[in-house]
Amino acid sequence: MTIKIKTKVHCCFLVFLTIIAQSCESKSTKTAKNITNFESANIEEVNQIDIPEAKDARVDFTIENSGSMFGYVSSAGKFTNVVNRLAGDLDLSCKSINYSLRNGARIPIGNSLNDLGSTLTVKGMNVGNVLTSDINLMLNEALEKAKKGEIAVLISDGIYSIPGDPTSILASLQSLSMQTRNNFVKALQDADLITYMVKLNSNFDGRYYPACGGVNVINQKRPYYVWIIGHANQMQELFPDGYFENLPGFENIVKFIKLEEMAPNCGLVQYNPKGRSRYRNDLELSNVSLHHGEFSFSIAFDFSKQLLPNSYFDELDIYECNLDYSISSVVPFDNLSPDQQAGAQEPIKTHGATHVVTFEKTGAPWGEMEISILNKKPIWIDESSTTDDCAVVDTTKTFGLSYLIDGITKAYDKVNETPNLAEYRISIKQ
Repeated sequence: MTIKIKTKVHCCFLVFLTIIAQSCESKSTKTAKNITNFESANIEEVNQIDIPEAKDARVDFTIENSGSMFGYVSSAGKFTNVVNRLAGDLDLSCKSINYSLRNGARIPIGNSLNDLGSTLTVKGMNVGNVLTSDINLMLNEALEKAKKGEIAVLISDGIYSIPGDPTSILASLQSLSMQTRNNFVKALQDADLITYMVKLNSNFDGRYYPACGGVNVINQKRPYYVWIIGHANQMQELFPDGYFENLPGFENIVKFIKLEEMAPNCGLVQYNPKGRSRYRNDLELSNVSLHHGEFSFSIAFDFSKQLLPNSYFDELDIYECNLDYSISSVVPFDNLSPDQQAGAQEPIKTHGATHVVTFEKTGAPWGEMEISILNKKPIWIDESSTTDDCAVVDTTKTFGLSYLIDGITKAYDKVNETPNLAEYRISIKQ
């Protein structure tokens, strides 16, 4: 069996990276100017932009203050705690921060933590035209700041504002999603930006404005979102692994990252095999035979350099293959016995395995096999989204969220022009 990695440029709902390789240990050799074809984008010039390190970066810190946000600041709680903690950490790490509120217009509130703290009340937020907001406009402003080398933070309930006839809600969501996509595509043509969206929850005691009109007064837990957009060198320094998970009310995070990266290291391992075969660590498998009509083999992958949480690779449904093989198990390295860990580490030349994936088949196992690691939208996004918030205000769902995320996802897809994280071609010989 010979494993080859198909040349791809790809994006993911969690991370966007380029895989150009000839074997499991090959490094990418292409640059951004080789992989994009937007006439209006000069990627070579973008790569030469001097992006400041985090300590020299400016932060644009914006909080939506339409009336739908007042319930989060009716009393001190998890929302105010997170806002103050995030601002405090950035204040220590970066050159300067400009704080603003945003509804129908941008309202500067200062550049000190005291300025921010005095704003996190209903009275402090109730300024400007609080009857309107536009999440697309706010995200576009964040993108423009990030393109210039700033770190853009936006805190919002993440709700698309739908004006007009309630019967046209779905059409309006589709239109707004396309606007989101286009805004991000235009920004990504000019800069390699990372986008984080963190879902958190806090108590909400105030007025909720459903898409169908009217108002509901509620006192319950409600989700809200922290968006952070910047460049890779800044984001990785400011937000190490586990940072967001330690914030009060944290629920989930989705990351959109576009960059070039080596292919995941991998190697064949002896893990619960069925049938017989011969292989060496150079990833060749031959003399394959069945055992009671079945055959299986396993590959150890090292995903430690992919900027993805390890839990993403735990799921069976992100792996796909042909020839009627199925993925029978995905085992995190830490779950293996000491002997199994030693065997899984052997073929990995650099950092060691993080996962062992087993492929099995009943019947003739031979042929040209393709394995893909898929770009899957996290299940929690659809579970967190609704298109009907008129009758009941859910404690976990956000109106139109999946349309908003789809717009961003399609933007990164368009720039990177591929559906998968990685693709492997395998020749299984008799």
